[in-house]
Amino acid sequence: MKEYFEKPHRENTTDKLLNFRPVFFVAVFLCLGIVFSYVCTFNGVSPWLGFLVLPLIGALVLLCDATSVKKTVLTVSALLVAFLCGFTSFHARTENYLQKTVMDGEYAVCGVVEFKRENEFGLQLILSNVTVGENEQEGKLIAYLPSSFSENVRLADKVLLEGMVMENREFSAYSADENIRFTMYADGMVVVGKEFHLFLLIRDRLESVIYENMEESAAALTVAVLTGNTDGISDGLLSNMRYGGIAHIFAVSGLHVSALYGFCSMLINKTKLRKLPKLARFFLTATLLLGYGGVCGFSASIIRASVICLVLLAAKLIGIASDMTENVGAAAIVVLVRSPFALFTAGFQLSFAAFLGIAWLTRPITNGCYFLLERVFPSSKKSQSEERPLSIKERMIRTVVSFLAVSLSAQIFTAPILLSAFGYLSGWALLLNGIFVPVLSTCFSALLALALLACLLPFLANILLYLPALLWTILTLLFEIVDFSKFCITDVKIAGGAFVLYYLTLSFSTDKWNLKPFLKKLLLTVGFLLFGVGMYALNV
Repeated sequence: MKEYFEKPHRENTTDKLLNFRPVFFVAVFLCLGIVFSYVCTFNGVSPWLGFLVLPLIGALVLLCDATSVKKTVLTVSALLVAFLCGFTSFHARTENYLQKTVMDGEYAVCGVVEFKRENEFGLQLILSNVTVGENEQEGKLIAYLPSSFSENVRLADKVLLEGMVMENREFSAYSADENIRFTMYADGMVVVGKEFHLFLLIRDRLESVIYENMEESAAALTVAVLTGNTDGISDGLLSNMRYGGIAHIFAVSGLHVSALYGFCSMLINKTKLRKLPKLARFFLTATLLLGYGGVCGFSASIIRASVICLVLLAAKLIGIASDMTENVGAAAIVVLVRSPFALFTAGFQLSFAAFLGIAWLTRPITNGCYFLLERVFPSSKKSQSEERPLSIKERMIRTVVSFLAVSLSAQIFTAPILLSAFGYLSGWALLLNGIFVPVLSTCFSALLALALLACLLPFLANILLYLPALLWTILTLLFEIVDFSKFCITDVKIAGGAFVLYYLTLSFSTDKWNLKPFLKKLLLTVGFLLFGVGMYALNV
């Protein structure tokens, strides 16, 4: 069975101990520079300790067995430059973000509404193009108002607020990444105009049409999936979905962008668009992805996912052999150059951990699945060289194994981050993702197209949105019946060193280390034993 599904794996003939990926390691040292700058800025560590990175670079070069002097110099220089760029970039951006520009106090504030959220605590607005008093300010402002103002304001409205303004002086990764510099508690608001902001107007129209033509619960879920706005979902349902491990379907990121990217690829490859020049095909896909990103407010998560997909597409069109690890490294560099603060956000960590997990663990998990299948269902005696079409049974097995390997790889790599950032880890994530992720991946582009079409043809909106409403009712019935909080791992502490040990140990299960199988298994066993003992000591 295995021989019909698994791609042939070339033996690694290199004598290097570590399979060096230059772009990936440049990204790693860029991250190290950012982390070190954070420690120096907020923990009073001397910048001179940065010289400790030199032995690390030297050890890495030795592991990679760089025999050429020129190659060694280039490698050391690239990693050192990446480290210094990360350090200086974070330091400069932090100084700029935390600098004082206005005095705290009562001000009149004018700005354009680019985000609106309402909950039990009141109305929350995020304003861009902000003017505080008479001075135009850099960055955005987050304003809190009574819920009574909710009906009077919409996206892209230009509003005038009055109230207490405070400048953000405490570092927050999310606020810094989104460039939110001010907080305001307003007691008065007047809509003074409407800015022509294409993406905000499209999003406002999209949400309005969906809520007007769908039952409230289904409309809230549809808006959440398409735009990431979960305000309309009841707290109980949203919490239960988090405990079930599928709340990520509402965080517009890799799943949504990859589904849209897959639709673009299919559209181009199956139509006459495939005859377009490579550059035209690239810009067509980029325009669609970035257009969708604009509707979702160009959130950091959607930018990350779009960059990764576009890097993959560019490599494919240029003819460069696709290396997932290198592509993830390139995408990380692009995102961190734009905003070094992103490194400290859970979204960035989860996104890139998931992609690295897929890149590193999919093959070994796939091989393990086929090994077990061979023991349970021995394959026929046909030679591996004999070619024949796959049977329906074999196609089904290949699809299931592929999905399980990809899903499990991502979840293994994101597990410690979920525990650290959110305090829980779902015990049902693998099973429920096996239901919801394929459905969403298959239907997402169609759902987006139907919603946009409903905006253009409002007299047909009820008909166009009927099936999505029915589908959501069926899919969420499970979360109305079962309490998934009882199947979660919670209150587990993870130290920083545990992260390093965990991911280093996982790397020995991949082809990144050129070690004998016995030594790899030994390092895996020892690594997980140390991790288990350390976690037990920390938590018990």
